[in-house]
Amino acid sequence: MEIAFVQTPLGIAEIIGDAEGPTGVTLIDNNEPISTFIPAVLTTAIYQLKEYFEGARTTFNLPLKLTGIPFQKKVWKTLQEIPFGSTISYLALSKTIGDFRAVRAVAAANGKKSTMDYNPMP
Repeated sequence: MEIAFVQTPLGIAEIIGDAEGPTGVTLIDNNEPISTFIPAVLTTAIYQLKEYFEGARTTFNLPLKLTGIPFQKKVWKTLQEIPFGSTISYLALSKTIGDFRAVRAVAAANGKKSTMDYNPMP
């Protein structure tokens, strides 16, 4: 896994990924130094995020490396289908994936990070 810290209008973002795609973009609360070197596997993701924050991009076209249980992956893939500028409730999302009773599980999956093989400790 590769990691980079970049400044965004929302604060410092930690971007993690590998050759298969980004695994996570997280806004962090600490004052991690901005990366002076961006790993090649993260450059497209960082460039697209920059364009998004500049208002020049409304869709992303890069592979995402989603790792989680099948239900989480289903929720995350469905979230990607929400049009730019639109919102959807957890209930509507649970209906979209085929189980209106799964609203709490949908909410939990929405707030869960994709699990990854990244360990910051040597």
